[in-house]
Amino acid sequence: MSHRATVKTVINDLDMLKKAIKELGFSNYEGQQLTGSYTGNWASGDRQADLVMDISGRRDIGFRKGADGFYSLVGDFYGLQGGEKGLHDKISQRYAVCKITKEVYSNSSFGISSLQERVMPDGSIVLEGEINEQQILA
Repeated sequence: MSHRATVKTVINDLDMLKKAIKELGFSNYEGQQLTGSYTGNWASGDRQADLVMDISGRRDIGFRKGADGFYSLVGDFYGLQGGEKGLHDKISQRYAVCKITKEVYSNSSFGISSLQERVMPDGSIVLEGEINEQQILA
């Protein structure tokens, strides 16, 4: 039996955000200010970030946690291939995969014993799982 879901997510789990960034091949640093050449002359408060990303040596892009508990992408995106939207989309997609995988494996009531990831030609990601019907809680 096949089950398919479309998941829209908001970023609120810092550990999964760090994992997603690492899986995309970027380094990240917690508790630092944006320090890249594009943000060096910004006011200190504008450079605040909870997580700074290193993208090709640039450290002027990161995430800041808002009052609502969600992380927003902040920084200067000048010259970044794909721009802000492209980066946000890549991180959001990888974050969703990391978060779903974590939740599935931490909750045996789903009855899913393994997940496989497939990247489709359009760039979307499909997670397929093996179901152990004996694990599913009524």
